[in-house]
Amino acid sequence: MACAFLSLALLSFDVFPWYEVPFMPPRPMYPLACAGMLLFLISGRWYGHMREHRWLLLLWAALIGCSVLSTWLGLREVPHGIAPAVWLGLARWFIVPFCFLLWWAVMFSCLPVRCGKHLFQAALLVLGLSNFAHIILEILANHGATGIKDFLVSINPWFRMECIGHGWWPPPYFTDRVRGLFAEPSHMAFGLLPVLGLLLAKCAGNRLWLLGVAGWGLIMWQSKVLTGAVAFALVCVMAGIPWYLTIWRRYSRKVFVLSCVLLLLAGAGCWTILQPKFERFGAVAQETDSILHFLEDSHAGLSPQCPKLEGALERNGSLGIRYVCTRLDMAAGLSRVLGTGFYLRGFYWQPLDACSLERGSELRGFARQAGEDELRRVPPLNEYSVLLAEFGVPGLLLFLGLCGMLLWRSVRFAARNRDWYVYAMACVFLGMLGAFISTGLMNALVFTFFAGYLYAVSGERAGAVDAPGGAQAPQQERG
Repeated sequence: MACAFLSLALLSFDVFPWYEVPFMPPRPMYPLACAGMLLFLISGRWYGHMREHRWLLLLWAALIGCSVLSTWLGLREVPHGIAPAVWLGLARWFIVPFCFLLWWAVMFSCLPVRCGKHLFQAALLVLGLSNFAHIILEILANHGATGIKDFLVSINPWFRMECIGHGWWPPPYFTDRVRGLFAEPSHMAFGLLPVLGLLLAKCAGNRLWLLGVAGWGLIMWQSKVLTGAVAFALVCVMAGIPWYLTIWRRYSRKVFVLSCVLLLLAGAGCWTILQPKFERFGAVAQETDSILHFLEDSHAGLSPQCPKLEGALERNGSLGIRYVCTRLDMAAGLSRVLGTGFYLRGFYWQPLDACSLERGSELRGFARQAGEDELRRVPPLNEYSVLLAEFGVPGLLLFLGLCGMLLWRSVRFAARNRDWYVYAMACVFLGMLGAFISTGLMNALVFTFFAGYLYAVSGERAGAVDAPGGAQAPQQERG
């Protein structure tokens, strides 16, 4: 339990300040989680309880098996010398993290319900308060407090890795943005989602906790990252459904008319804002199509000319590069039944080495980075497209099936037991699934911890015990 607590409480830290554990990522939470998982196996407390988790085990084993098989098949098409590094990467960033999911699911299912929730909330308290203190200092530094900025830069090496293969990233200080103790704002947005779930769960007992929810959204606005915005919107929409249904039962006709009016206004506003971007985005789609045609012809054995880029990717910034990388991942995944294999989707990009990709924005840097890397790694900008590229359609469907089972199980449990705590956690889980459109599992290992915890608290064994801090769903008379 201590290892589980520390692995979540120290989630923000991406570097071991004193010692780097061999064969493991330099993150304190990783060896702590591995130690906790090993101790739990040795304890034997799981023995005799695995039958009740057979559906989770089945989906977990199928997903792991698909990843191993697709990687084994993919390695037959690439230089054999990279096989050890690929298998190590698969173990580090996919198999072991999903073992964390299984560990948390079974361990918290074995613990008394109230004890498990206290442990989880205590870890979130440490994680949230430590990041909140750093965020306050960042906001002050962004508004001209030079001394605070110098202080933040000076303490940066204590908990954050800066030096990587192709330069210094992340920078010691993000100007006009906040990231807490995490390496990047997108990592912070995903890592603090469980804190949002805890704040949301407290709202059933005291509506003043809604100020905390609003404060979380304000922090995401200060971070200026798509991950936090998408997740926050999904969480708020799903959390509002019970109140909406309660009001619907009382004033069905008025609520229906008001809902239609609000949807029309929201649609008109979104169209007004997004229409210019859609018009500009047509050029991005054309350039992406030319890149895809070049890659398809190259892999077919033809000798096509390099695509000519006119600067559309440069003009559309991060959205454009995410779009083209997602399309490339989809093409790589659909080119084989089980995808390219873990770490190997960059080999689908290999024909781009012969092209200059001038005015290609970050795509040019990604292609050069892949060309200089033995494994040809490219950044994971969208977890769903990465899963499709590396493990094919079967791997993506197995992942979605596992997530769908967890979401359905938790919502059904919350509805049956009128448990607002579990429903709030399910809302956050949906937010995590939405946030995966702009980040990868490699930078969001909290997903596996949280998914395991959600599975445990939504088990039938927990139905008779109320969660602390207001677990009951809002009553109808409160509207």
